[in-house]
Amino acid sequence: MKKYTDFRSEQIHINEIGPVGATIMAVSGLIGGAFALKKGLEKLKGYKDSQKEKRANKKGFVVDLKVFNQDTGEIDTVKKVVRKKRLDNDGVEKLRKKMQKDQDITNAGLEADFIDSGGPERVKREKEKADADTSSPEPEQSPEQSPEQELRSKGDKDPKDGGIKDDGEANKYKKLTGKAPRGWRTFTYKSGASELRMNKEDRVLKFGEFIQEDVVSDLKKISKSKKDMEIKLGDGSEIPIDPMTADIFVKYIEGLKSSEQKRVINQIQRTERGFMKVLGKAHGE
Repeated sequence: MKKYTDFRSEQIHINEIGPVGATIMAVSGLIGGAFALKKGLEKLKGYKDSQKEKRANKKGFVVDLKVFNQDTGEIDTVKKVVRKKRLDNDGVEKLRKKMQKDQDITNAGLEADFIDSGGPERVKREKEKADADTSSPEPEQSPEQSPEQELRSKGDKDPKDGGIKDDGEANKYKKLTGKAPRGWRTFTYKSGASELRMNKEDRVLKFGEFIQEDVVSDLKKISKSKKDMEIKLGDGSEIPIDPMTADIFVKYIEGLKSSEQKRVINQIQRTERGFMKVLGKAHGE
C-alpha cells in the first residue's frame, strides 16, 4: 500500500513539472534558433564582404617590403604594387608575409655583399668625401650673354684680338650700336653710298703667318673669300691679293712636286720680285 502511495505521489509531481519543462524546452529551442540564425547571417555578411574585398584587391594593392640597401647598409621600405590577384584582406596579408619571407632571403645575400665591400667603414668614407665636396664653394659662373651682348663684346675688341673680321657681323654691329666695330671704318663713295671696311693695318697679313702651318690651306681661304686682302712679304713690301690670284697660286703649288713646293713658298714670301716671278709662272701655266 505504501509503495502505491509513493508511486502516485511521484506521478503527480511529474504531471505538475511537465508543462514547465515543455515551456523551458520551447524557450531553449527558440534561443538556439536565434543564435543559429544570427550565425548564419554573420556568415553571409562575411562572404559578401570577402567577395567585395576580392574585387577591389584584383585591381591592385600595395605591399610594403623591408629591403636591404647596399649603398647605406640600412633597411628601406619599398612599395611593391600587386595586380590581378583575387584575394580578400586575409589573403593579401598572407601574400605580404610570403613576399617578405622571400625578400628576407635576398636581404641576407645583399647584406653579405655589403660587408664584403667594406661595410659601414666604406659608407663612412664615402659620406665624408661627399660632405667635403659639398662644402667646397663652387666657382662662380658668368651669366650667359645674349646674342646682342656677345656681338657688342666682340665688336669692342680689335680684330686681331678676337674681334669682328666678317663683313656681315660688322654691319650687324653698326646697326646695333650706330658705329663701326673696332678696327673698322665707314668708307663713303662719291655717289654717297657707304660700306664698312676693315682698317688697312688689320687687313695686312704677314705671309710668314701663312706658311707656319699650311700655305695652301691659307691661300684656299683667301680664294674662297669675297674680298681682297694684302700680304706683307719678308722685305716689308705689301702686295694686294684677290681671291682669283690666290686660287691661281693654290692650283700652281698643288701641281708641283713636294720638294719644289718648299722652294717656291720660300721664294714668294721673301721679296716682291720673287713673288711676282712665281705669279707670272702660275699665270703662264
